[in-house]
Amino acid sequence: MAHEENASPMSGMTSGIRNMIVRFAGVLLALTLLAALWSTALARLSERSTAVDLLTRAGTDIINPLLTANGSGLGQALYQQLEAQAKAHPHQALALPFLKVQIPASSIVGKDFAAGSAAIYRRVAEAYYDNGPDGAFLLPDQLKPIVSSYTPFVQNTGSFKSPLPSVPIPQLPSFLTQLWYGVGFTPTTLTAAGHATTLSNSGWLWGVSAILALVIVLFSAGWNRLRNVAWPLFHSSWHIALFGVIGTFLTHRDIAHTGPYAGVLDLIGGTFMPVFYAAVLVG
Repeated sequence: MAHEENASPMSGMTSGIRNMIVRFAGVLLALTLLAALWSTALARLSERSTAVDLLTRAGTDIINPLLTANGSGLGQALYQQLEAQAKAHPHQALALPFLKVQIPASSIVGKDFAAGSAAIYRRVAEAYYDNGPDGAFLLPDQLKPIVSSYTPFVQNTGSFKSPLPSVPIPQLPSFLTQLWYGVGFTPTTLTAAGHATTLSNSGWLWGVSAILALVIVLFSAGWNRLRNVAWPLFHSSWHIALFGVIGTFLTHRDIAHTGPYAGVLDLIGGTFMPVFYAAVLVG
């Protein structure tokens, strides 16, 4: 009888410790899963083909207007000169003083300003992806920090003249710049080096997440094993899933201008939404 009386308090204490471990591991799992999912989304976004396409659009729609508004960049008058040069010497490189990249003249022969600009900035995007901002542009000193630190998803309120308020993609307020950098989306994210970093981070975070999920399973019983893992999955994915829904709505309101950027949200949503649905079904 005395043995049974002593066993009950010990059993309750053990159960309390197990529950505390499960709760603590669940909170950590939600945080590491959120980081792992976000790193995976960035890794998918920074794959070469996707990143170069996005950088090309950003170059023609955002960076070039910024540069031309500040006395550099590719304007209509300069393009007409380049077009004449390309027709006369199609096997030579174009003379673009603001670029470090060699642009074959043949790449713009027979193309209008929009198509020619896209062809030029695709070469710039490839150089940017391989070597970072310093490998693509040759700019005056006052423009170097602007381009090297610029991200198209945050408003820039600097003193330089710029048409950025008309950028056709949703932008975060400028006071959130540090937060945006903190979650890993910097000017070097869409580069080969950035892709390697996000892949490495993603691998480590998924490994830690797997260990935490195993701890929860070992210290849980019955169906609680699934439920205790499902709730961290849910809480790690619904925030970005909601962000993706809102962003998709804003983007598709003006699909003619924002359509080329919708793929960013599709990639992020494609990473988070399956996890969100699975957590809802299991939980």
